[in-house]
Parts: sequence; structure tokens; C-alpha cells
Amino acid sequence: MQSALARLRGLEESLHQHQIDPAKTGRISIFGYGSLPSNPHWPPSSVTAAFLSGWRRRFCCACSGRGTQEFPGLTLGLEQDQNAVVPGSVLHYGGLSVARLADMLHVFADREVPDMPIYRFGLARTETADGKTLLAVACFADCESPYYRTGLSLTEKSQIIAMACGALGTCKDYLDRYVRRHVVKTGFDGHPSPRRDALLSDRDYFTALLQAVDQRRAEMRLTMPDYLAALEAREKDICLPQSDDKSAALV
Repeated sequence: MQSALARLRGLEESLHQHQIDPAKTGRISIFGYGSLPSNPHWPPSSVTAAFLSGWRRRFCCACSGRGTQEFPGLTLGLEQDQNAVVPGSVLHYGGLSVARLADMLHVFADREVPDMPIYRFGLARTETADGKTLLAVACFADCESPYYRTGLSLTEKSQIIAMACGALGTCKDYLDRYVRRHVVKTGFDGHPSPRRDALLSDRDYFTALLQAVDQRRAEMRLTMPDYLAALEAREKDICLPQSDDKSAALV
């Protein structure tokens, strides 16, 4: 267990601060806000829809899996924003032996600690729609990492996402699978006002990013058609990774 926790920078300290020892409790939960909810790294015992307040999700972390060392793509990370709310799911892992729990965390580290370390890990208080609080591990953007991409405009991000491609596929494929499909048009009326406003803001931001990426792809069709054709062929052929695939997309 210790070797698995040591791979997830900051998690052991956070667990100690909250006086939680997974080796004794036999359980731990993980908050997913990108690919994890629909493509978990390990089959969870249960999943609960939840929200994380005080943070926003942004394409702010370099990703060589969906790019190259020379031209890395971007993947999602959590940035602090007191007015923001991140929609996602809490994946619960319980009923496992200590050895299996450690195996699960090692697979989680295989997926979330790539050759470009971009996250720090810690426990966060998430909230369900009915107000229940769930403590879960979250992947926060490491602001001290050389691979943290702060200050990029929406246009700059859209250009990277439209063009980057790596061993895991294209950056746009990640955007389409784990953001475009989940940008909700309606359904926020049942939430309390602050959360509803934050969720609408989250939706509006990603709607603008999607439009910018689509515009960039339309421009590429005229200016670099061969490169675009290669990207689209890759997107057509790639299969969604299985839940036990260690090379699955991040968060």
C-alpha cells in the first residue's frame, strides 16, 4: 500500500491530515471529472454523481499521450476558483483486500502519473445532489509542474486540441468523448442557485471551447488537408479503451 500511495504525490499527506488509513478501512473513493466516470481504471464497487465546489476543470495540463514530447496535447486538470463547481462522479472502492486495494491504486498511478507528471493528489469534499458529503481523492493540476499550461487563451487551447495526436489518440478525440458528449443543455433547474449558476458557467465555457476547436478544424480542412485527413482517420479507427486498460485517457 505504501508504495502505491508514494506514487500519488500529496495523497499520503492528505490521508494523514484526514486521519484516514485505507489499509485499515479497506476502502477509498476517487472523484472523476473527465474520462474516469465512463471509463474507470478499475471496476468500482459503486458510483455516485457528485459536485466539487471551489474548483474548475480546464484543459491546463500537457499530455504526451495525446501528443508528442515536442508537441504535447492538453488534458483536464482542476484549478482553484471559489465561484466554480465541477460536475463529476465519485468512484467507490470497498470490499477489497489490502493487496487488491494497493493494486487498484497502482493502476490508478499508471494512468494518472504519466511521463509528464501533471497532478498532485489529495482528498476533497464533494457533494451529491441531495446534499450528502463524500470525501474522495481528486487529481489537481500541479501548478509547480513544468507541464502546467497556465495563461493559454481559449484560441491557443483550441489550436492545440485540434492538432495534437499521440499514442492514445488525438486530443480532439478526448474532448469529444469526455466533454462534448456530456455538455448538458438543460437540467440545472433542480440545483440550488449558486451551484446552478456555476454549472451553467462550466457548460458555457466548454461550449465556447468546442466551437473554437470545430472552427480550427474547419480552417485546417483548407490549409492542411492531408494532416487533417490523417487525424480524422486516427479518430475513426481508435477504439474506446477498456476499463482495465492502463493506457486509458486521463482523469
